[in-house]
Order: sequence, then structure tokens, then C-alpha cells
Amino acid sequence: MKYISISRLSQPLRRALSLGTLVVLCSCSSQYQITLINNRYITTNSKPKLDRETQNFVYKDHKGEIREVSKSKVLKIEPYDPESARKNTYKPEIK
Repeated sequence: MKYISISRLSQPLRRALSLGTLVVLCSCSSQYQITLINNRYITTNSKPKLDRETQNFVYKDHKGEIREVSKSKVLKIEPYDPESARKNTYKPEIK
């Protein structure tokens, strides 16, 4: 198998490869879902971290703002799964 050096590629092709790599890395976001004891959900854009001093989980919301939720209100924290989110969506029955 013969390998091609990146420096031998044309500049537009190098840019395309760099952009493609960036897109792949950015698409691997670290969203998490916090399930509260009242069965509501919070989707975060960062892994929630426990602040031992305040006993609150600290995370970034979808706007990038830092938020907190009390540890006593959290049932579980897990990586966000869009498929399970669709299944858990409340759909009222229309008569």
C-alpha cells in the first residue's frame, strides 16, 4: 500500500480534508440528558459536573450559558440519545 504525503496534495484538497475533519470532530458533541425526579428532561451541551460545595450539577445549556440543578432533583444523567428523546416525547391525543 502506498501512502501519499499531505504536503504533496493540492491546497484546495488539503483545505477540503481539513474542513471535513473539523466537521466530523464538531459533530461528535458531548450532549447529555439529565432526568429529573419529576420525569422532566434537561439536555445539556456539556457533561454536568457536581459542585461539591453547593451540591449542584453545573452544565452548559443550548445557548452556552452556565446553569445549575440541585443534586437532590436529579434522577439520572446519561449521554443524549435523539432516538430515545423522540420516543419519550409527549403527544396529546386529539379528539
